[in-house]
Amino acid sequence: MSPTSNPFYVLGATPSDDRRRIIALANDKRLELDSDEAAVREAQSILITPRKRLAAEIAWLPGMEAEEIRRVLAVMDGKRLHAGLKMDRLHPLARANLLADGLVRAGSAPSFHELAERIVELASAHEHIRPDKVTTAVNEARLAAGVPMASPQDVAEGLQSRRGHYSDAIEQCLDGMAWASMVIVVTSVVNLATQEGARHAPALIDNLVDSYYERKVREKMVAKRKEIAKLVSQVRGHVGRGTLARVPAVVHEIESKVREWDVLAQPVQVSLASRGMSHSPSDEIMHEVRNLAVELFNKHGLLEAAQGLIKTLREVFAEMEPITEVLDKDMSALDGIAKRVGPGAVREVATHGSRTAHSARARSARPLPSPTWNLWDNVKFAAKAGAVLATLVAVMVLFTDGPNGFLPMWLAMFIIVFTFMFGAITVGDISDLAKDKWNKRKR
Repeated sequence: MSPTSNPFYVLGATPSDDRRRIIALANDKRLELDSDEAAVREAQSILITPRKRLAAEIAWLPGMEAEEIRRVLAVMDGKRLHAGLKMDRLHPLARANLLADGLVRAGSAPSFHELAERIVELASAHEHIRPDKVTTAVNEARLAAGVPMASPQDVAEGLQSRRGHYSDAIEQCLDGMAWASMVIVVTSVVNLATQEGARHAPALIDNLVDSYYERKVREKMVAKRKEIAKLVSQVRGHVGRGTLARVPAVVHEIESKVREWDVLAQPVQVSLASRGMSHSPSDEIMHEVRNLAVELFNKHGLLEAAQGLIKTLREVFAEMEPITEVLDKDMSALDGIAKRVGPGAVREVATHGSRTAHSARARSARPLPSPTWNLWDNVKFAAKAGAVLATLVAVMVLFTDGPNGFLPMWLAMFIIVFTFMFGAITVGDISDLAKDKWNKRKR
């Protein structure tokens, strides 16, 4: 129910008008040439029936004096609902109701920024609505009108239903916009409401992002993610076939698609960041592209391509702090390498696809941290190596000292069986692990 369809608005009544006054107003409305008899009859029925009346009271302007309400009624005929009203002085519920109505009737007049401000203002007003204050305001007017009091529980339930109306008003406003314009407005709304991720947004804004925006952009985001994955595969195909000269063009395309992804994902990223969470799809894209950059430099010496990818990731994921720390280190390492190698060598690698032209300086440069070998790999390597060593010692003691040696036979046999049952250690395991670690060190 909007203020302009509210029974109080239809009859020109106030919440403190008694039954006799409401009937008189309804009769006066019927005498008007353009009156809607059905609407007048329905409005009168709602306002004189306590059970039906509460929804109209909550959707109206509680806490306002009769003279204030008449002044508001005089303003509400225009599209610019804010004109002549000092919104910050109104009761939060009255302010939220007027702002929601203004969004629905705004048309195309407001700028994107003004529209975003109105949405945030509505969300903020809703955040300040207190059920106990609303109950007091409603019952004060009912006392003057001679209507039975409303219970706090009924008021709380009515306010919960009203929250759905506010969300519908915001969505209806956005649905009337072009798709690209909707993305711009929602991005502005989230940035304003969260101070670009620095504080938690009002509940209506979180709901807007989670229930409306993500649903609207889901299909496009899935398609964009597939495009990025396909381009990453193309790059790996080129380096696998040795056609490195084609890599830079595909890398530029990846950078472009990542930026397009960020335009869609930005409101979700900032909203989740304000709640101390991260956007998993964006995390996955970042890691996929970063791993490609690491691979291009560490395995193929394509410094310029790696720099471009890391720089793009750093720019588009700037609001995701844990990620930016890693990317900052990557950028610093690559910039340092570029200074030592020189631009000529880098261009030659990118243009001719030859690692031999990359000079001894580039080959001796420190590689980026590999995404596949980390501390856990070292721990597993040490554990397996230790288990094999323990087995060898047990076997040696068993066959050299025998049952009377310093290590009892049963303990030696237990070590041997336990190691092979639970460690699954073979000479091949150690050989493969050692070889892999040696290759990592060489790169």
